[in-house]
Amino acid sequence: MDIPSGLDQIKATYGDITKYIDSDGNLSPDWETEKIVRISLPKPLLFDGTEITRITAHALIASTMSQILSDILATNLWESINPYNGGFNYRAQRGSTIISAHAWGIAWDFRAAQNKLGSVGTMNQDVVAIFDKYHFLWGG
Repeated sequence: MDIPSGLDQIKATYGDITKYIDSDGNLSPDWETEKIVRISLPKPLLFDGTEITRITAHALIASTMSQILSDILATNLWESINPYNGGFNYRAQRGSTIISAHAWGIAWDFRAAQNKLGSVGTMNQDVVAIFDKYHFLWGG
C-alpha cells in the first residue's frame, strides 16, 4: 500500500471520518466499531504506568502493524518503543484544527517524552527503518 499524502488521500484510503462527526462535534462510536480494531502485542508495553497487551489500529493496516511489532521484538528493539503513549484518538493535530492521523488509527506514539512531533527525537533508527520498510512515515 502506498503512503497516502494529505488529507484527501487519507480519506480515500481509510474512510471519510468527517461523515462520522456528529452535529455536536464528537466522533460517532460507529467509526470505532467499523474501522478500528485491537491488535495483540507480542510482548506487553507500558501505557500510563499500566502494562497493556493490545493496541488500536485501523482495520486496513492491523496485520501490517502486527508484523512491524513482531519485527521490532525479533530484533531486540522492544524497549526502544516502551512506553507506548497512544494510538487511535479522535483529536486535531497539535496546534491546528486539522484532524490528526491518530483519529484514523494510523498513527502511534512511542516514547513520546523523548520523541515529540516534529523534533529529531531519540527514537532508535533501527525502529524507524522497520516502520519505513512497511511504508510508514516517522513523525520525528
